[in-house]
Formats: sequence, structure tokens, C-alpha cells
Amino acid sequence: MRRLFLSFRGTISPQFWSVGLEKMTNTTNETTFLVDEQTGGGGGGGGGGGLEQQTKIGEEEATKKDHHQNDLQMGKGTTFKSSANDAKDEMTKFKVYTKTGDDGTSSLYNLERRKKSDLTFEALGDCDETNVAVGIARVHARDFFLFNNTNNNNIVASADINCFDEDVLPHLEIIQSRLLDVGSAIATPLTSEKTKDGMKMRCRFDESHVDAIESWIDAYEEELPALTNFLCPGGTKFAAFLHQARAICRRCERKVQPMVESGDVEKSVGMYLNRLSDYLFVAARVANHRVGVEDVSYKKA
Repeated sequence: MRRLFLSFRGTISPQFWSVGLEKMTNTTNETTFLVDEQTGGGGGGGGGGGLEQQTKIGEEEATKKDHHQNDLQMGKGTTFKSSANDAKDEMTKFKVYTKTGDDGTSSLYNLERRKKSDLTFEALGDCDETNVAVGIARVHARDFFLFNNTNNNNIVASADINCFDEDVLPHLEIIQSRLLDVGSAIATPLTSEKTKDGMKMRCRFDESHVDAIESWIDAYEEELPALTNFLCPGGTKFAAFLHQARAICRRCERKVQPMVESGDVEKSVGMYLNRLSDYLFVAARVANHRVGVEDVSYKKA
């Protein structure tokens, strides 16, 4: 596998950090990176939605169709220059569209092309949707405080506006990155003859991520009252969006499970998605509990 040297000056767009760039040097105003020519970054193929757009690398026009659609499209040896005054410079060589999917197929991390209706891309799409839902939930973490402050509601006095900063919000941020790793694992089918050993090692999903999720759940449950009834999604906006992310995550797990059973995806990936949905359920309860809002309980007709 050849490696591309990329050099950046000035301000570096966050987009560059999501594609597996390996930082090599950092001088006063220039940073040099090594990039694997076939770097997949987070997720794979057309099913990845936002994942597909942020990770594309192409070397020459004639070979674009053979490159992984999730790779950042940069010419070999290209130097990107940017400045705080002119952010357009750093995006000069980018192309979000490749037209390679116009035939109804898309590319995996191992360069294998499959129909977009393939289960792999269904799973990638659900993984991306889960990530989006988690991101939306993070944005709404403080909606409760903003709303109640505006309306002079005294309930805010008993709650700390920073009550999610030490655990829930950092956890959600970590989860979003791990979901990109899940996408990479899904986009690298282990049974495919095109998946080389180096790709398998690069996209290996460590079971320690599952352990981390479980430890977070255990810590949250220590502060929560015992669950005595079925719950309906609701309460604060933050909690409701976490429930939405949970439901999408369950769907993603259902899509991934057949791939785990066939040996295309590691068991640890399925385990992670399973624990993540549990985490999002408990986090939704925490989102209500810490601001003094009751969960919405099921009421029998």
C-alpha cells in the first residue's frame, strides 16, 4: 500500500481529522500527515451517508472509479494550503461527488463494489443515522435550561446547567467516534477475498469499547430510582432525542446481526450496538432525572 504525504499550512478543517490521518510532524505553521492511499476512515460506501462524503481519496482521474468511495479525493503529493482569512484554499482539491455510484453500486473499504441495495449499505446507513441522532441529542442537552430560564420557571433552581458535562456529554462524543469505527468494520467484510489481513487489523473493533459502555451504564443506574414500569419516550427534549437514537440503534443492530452470524462482521460490533441501545435508554432516564423531570410512564387503558 502506497502512502501519500499531505502538508497543511494554517488552519486545518475538522473534516481532515475524520479520515484516519496519521500526524507526522508539527512545525510552527505547517503540519505533515501520512495517509494510506486506501484509508477508509469512518464507515464505508454509499450507505454511510455523511460518512461517504467526508472520506474520499483519489489519485488520478483515470483511476477514480477503482478507489473506495469513502476515501478523500486528493491528488498524490497534493499540498493543501489554508489560512484563517481564506478557508476556501483548503477545500480547493475536494470533490464530494464522484459519479461512480450512478450505476447503482457503491464501494466498500476493500474496494469491492456491491449494489446499493446490499445489506451492508443498509447497515451502514443505519449506523450513520444512529450517529446523527446522537449528535442531535447532544445539541439539545441544554434546551431544558434555556426554555425554563426564558419562562422564569423555578424548577431550574434545583438543577445545574452543567450537570451533564462530566459524563453524559463526553460519553456521547466518544460514542460518535466509535460509531465511525463500527462503520469501518461493517464496510470491511471479513469473509471477502478482497479484504486483506492489513485491512482486517486496521478495522478491528476491540471488545474494550463494550466494557466501557457497560461501566457507564452501571454508574448511571446507581443514581436512578428503580424502574417499576414501562416507559414512553419523553420528558425533556434531551431525553426524547436519546430515546430516538436508541430506537435507531436497535434497527442498526438488527441489520448487523446477520452479518455477524455470517462471519462478515466481528461479534464485538454486534455486542457494542446492543449495549449502546441500553446505554441510550439509561442516559435518557438520567437526562430527565438530573433536571427534576419525571419519566413518562406507560398507563394501561
